[in-house]
Amino acid sequence: MLQWVNFKQLPIPHTPADERAAIAALAQQCLDAKGQGPQVKKWEAEIDERVARLYGLSSADLKAIRGEREE
Repeated sequence: MLQWVNFKQLPIPHTPADERAAIAALAQQCLDAKGQGPQVKKWEAEIDERVARLYGLSSADLKAIRGEREE
C-alpha cells in the first residue's frame, strides 16, 4: 500500500508555465469530451508524451511503459 511518505519521494520536474498550461488544456479537453470520441486517445497520447519529456524519458522508454515492442 502506498503511503504519503512515498509520494514525497517522487521527483517532480520543473515545468515551465506554458508547458503546464498546454497539459492542463489537453486534460480539460479530455474531461469536456467525457473521455469519449476519436480525439480523446490522441489528446491522452500527447499528454503522455509531454509528461514523459519532462521526466527525460525517450520514445523507447515510453513504448516500454505502454507495453509496445521496439521494431
